[in-house]
Amino acid sequence: MRPGARCALALGAITVALLGLAGAAHAQNVDTEPTLGIRLTSTQPTHYVDAGGHTVIVGEVVNLQDFPVAGVRVQAGLYADGAGEPLELIVGGTILEVIPARASSPYVVRSGSPGLDVAGVSVNLLGFTSSAAKPRGFDLGDLRVLASDTLVVEGTMSGAGLGASDDVELHALVYDSFVPPRLLGVHSARPLDALGAGPAGDADAMFAASSADGGASVRYEFSLAYGEEAAMVRVIAESGSHSSNAAEARVMRTPSSPLMIQNVSLVSASGSPVTMPREGAESYIRSTIDGGGAEGSEYEYIAQVVRFGHLPVIEFVGSFEGEITPAGLAQPLVGWTPRSSGLFYIETYLWSADGVPIAAQGPVTLLNVEPRQ
Repeated sequence: MRPGARCALALGAITVALLGLAGAAHAQNVDTEPTLGIRLTSTQPTHYVDAGGHTVIVGEVVNLQDFPVAGVRVQAGLYADGAGEPLELIVGGTILEVIPARASSPYVVRSGSPGLDVAGVSVNLLGFTSSAAKPRGFDLGDLRVLASDTLVVEGTMSGAGLGASDDVELHALVYDSFVPPRLLGVHSARPLDALGAGPAGDADAMFAASSADGGASVRYEFSLAYGEEAAMVRVIAESGSHSSNAAEARVMRTPSSPLMIQNVSLVSASGSPVTMPREGAESYIRSTIDGGGAEGSEYEYIAQVVRFGHLPVIEFVGSFEGEITPAGLAQPLVGWTPRSSGLFYIETYLWSADGVPIAAQGPVTLLNVEPRQ
């Protein structure tokens, strides 16, 4: 949990107040090569500066094995520019002590020195060990995520593991809307034991639970400071002897922006519709932006092309900067030349000049790219 955060879990409720992340990248590169049976979900993870001036890197590690693993070590390098010696090398581990088979765990790595002028980061895996599985002792029920002044995450946790453990940790993982989703932050609460007998390592957290059907039960609530970049939340729990399922939910919000992305299509250089795009042939992704009430507003339109598959792969990301016309409309164009054939879909986003989402994601458009002739 970040310094300055406040977490309370009392009489069946957790409240966590944390600072949000600064900035957001538009896309990510995906590490598709396994390393000793584990891999990173991104080689360009989120990094930010916390309240104490330390650089914090958050990302995820996937276990590709058919058995649990433990002792995963993550090495991060902090750089002032794209070359040269790192300002600092840090080694850390994953949030989960044991990563179940074919599952993932976030990691959080924090610089030892504050005030570093970090322009880029690199992340590598150093290995792991096999491990016995932790039996499931916690069941995470229905999850609800509402966006108001803060991001409110509400859910329930129950199971015999609550009564048997005084070192339970609950983690809320916040993701953006890109494919694959990029981890924006990890927020953890370490409550007391199930009987509320005393502190369990986190002076800012309190915990009390009722006993039902032979196990403890608790309702929790996280209150997190995020903006429009947050799209999904996943909650997991672990103790020294038990694990949990993962609960996921999309962020529910009421758009307050007058801007809307409509009519996403593929056109030629002359503006004619392209119904059968072909590998190697240039075309343009075009949308209509309805900006009634936002005349003169500057925007950045982002188009992302994703290949269908078990693990979606980002084929292309492009952008267009413009301004809403006095008529309240705009038609941004992003050039794209398909590098391969197959089934794809287009996702579109609208950001302000300083990188903040200012409209809901546009409608997803499917397309089939024909092989090169």
